[in-house]
Amino acid sequence: MFVIPSRNRVEKLKLLAESMGEDDRKLPTMVVLCTMDPQWEDYFRFTWPIGWQIHVAEGDYTYCGEKMNWAYHRLPNARYYGHICDDVQVDTPNKMRELTEVAGDWNVAVPNDQRYSGGLACFPVSGGKLTRLWGWWAHPQFKHNCLDSIIDDIARATGAFIYCEDIKYKLTHPLFGDAEWDDTYTRVIPVNQEAGNLYHAIWEGSAERQELVDRCRQARSENGCEVHRIAA
Repeated sequence: MFVIPSRNRVEKLKLLAESMGEDDRKLPTMVVLCTMDPQWEDYFRFTWPIGWQIHVAEGDYTYCGEKMNWAYHRLPNARYYGHICDDVQVDTPNKMRELTEVAGDWNVAVPNDQRYSGGLACFPVSGGKLTRLWGWWAHPQFKHNCLDSIIDDIARATGAFIYCEDIKYKLTHPLFGDAEWDDTYTRVIPVNQEAGNLYHAIWEGSAERQELVDRCRQARSENGCEVHRIAA
């Protein structure tokens, strides 16, 4: 299942849908809103792709990680968990299914976002069995920033990271100078500023990280998974 956390961005979500190819639009996709979103009702005024479901979380699920885990707990047996943001567009239509195939059960397939280009696991597709071993999809202590950093770290440390250079997304963002600031961007600024410190404080070098990495390595080994090496 692909999951798109969205907030107050109907028009940007429409651009994402329009950028997809016919096969991409058929893939099972959950758009997660919440009742704290002032625009959530507007999403239901449009016809979305055939594979999409629009879900509204009751209560304060306003950040990306909260929406990802809301979806994860409602889809506990998904074959894969693919994350896309509502400010992304697809640059190589009809290739998204390949990400799910590369991810399989135990890998993390990373598209080419044309910003970090494999240097960070942006918009990854994580195998279902691997994700269930973690016990969460987005680390519960992070609301927005560094969620991809943690998945990236686990995937690289366990040989599960697979970069799919020819599957391209287009990411626009005010920090890159190609998008306007909106309320959804500005409200996460303090959360993002704190996330880097939090990453170093509670994740990097922690016993939690090492225990999880060890379990992932063991599970992948027991299931005959190839260890993918990332070029330096």
